[in-house]
Amino acid sequence: MKILEQNVNSEDAKELLLEIIQCTVNFYNVKNLRSHMQIGSPDVESMNILKQLVETRNELLKVLDEPTMKEGINNPLPSIKIYFDSTLTTV
Repeated sequence: MKILEQNVNSEDAKELLLEIIQCTVNFYNVKNLRSHMQIGSPDVESMNILKQLVETRNELLKVLDEPTMKEGINNPLPSIKIYFDSTLTTV
């Protein structure tokens, strides 16, 4: 089942990716806070995922902000396809 299939420009794609990462960070922050409140200790899985998300966001920003990736008069960026589906994966 596909939730969204759409062509978007490079700036919108960047914004979508960063927003997905931020929403995921928020989810695991809440999960970690819930663990603190319920059992008095952090959720180790959430902490590991949060660390990975921060690293992923930083790497993504480096790639997207490289001069070769920036849109310019002589260097237009192609559109980027983003797919969301119901398949869940673990890293």
